[in-house]
Amino acid sequence: MTNQLHSRDVIVCLGQALLADAKPNPILLTRCDKAVELYRILKCPIINTGGDPVGCGKTEARVMSEYMKSVHGMDEAFIIEEGAAKSTLENAIFVLRILESFKNKEGDNYPHRDTNVYLVTSPH
Repeated sequence: MTNQLHSRDVIVCLGQALLADAKPNPILLTRCDKAVELYRILKCPIINTGGDPVGCGKTEARVMSEYMKSVHGMDEAFIIEEGAAKSTLENAIFVLRILESFKNKEGDNYPHRDTNVYLVTSPH
């Protein structure tokens, strides 16, 4: 996990179950594309969240990060992976823990009351 949280904003890109061969489905790629689009506007970190609930050997977060770096040229310093969550509820819990961990590293209370969390998901 990297620590490039210099703004009060953060983008959270929710994962989605990978295909059996550890490949992302088109919906997941669309989420990644939108997260990168937001990053280019906001210049804040992206937290890719999602473990390996289907047991394919790779986390959703890792596949998302690899895609963002290889296809969009994202700087890995602005990508944080949360690769343990196996449900949407765990996504929320583990992302909140990541945000709270910045308290100690930044010497400031985080998340702030005015922190903007941009959640990238799908309407299904």
